[in-house]
Amino acid sequence: MTEALMWEARAAEGKLEELVGWAENALAEMSEHGSCRDATVYRGGQDRVVVLAHFDGAPEELTDPPGELLARPVHQWPFTRISGYEFRPGHAVGGQEPAS
Repeated sequence: MTEALMWEARAAEGKLEELVGWAENALAEMSEHGSCRDATVYRGGQDRVVVLAHFDGAPEELTDPPGELLARPVHQWPFTRISGYEFRPGHAVGGQEPAS
């Protein structure tokens, strides 16, 4: 069963690129020493950074970045995948069971 983690933080003024870099480095370290299978880092409005990470087994939380990079505390939520959807040009294949 695929487990996932959503991590979201708002960068302090002028610190967005540093926060993105911190998140990418934290994920690289996690992939070397943990069960993180893959992850994607996104930039959002209001200088937000969002990470979606998938794990084999229980999700691991990312550590908090240095306080000077943050405008407010980090938020993290674990998720369990229920179903998935694959989209291709011209049609969607829905309700896919998670790959084992």
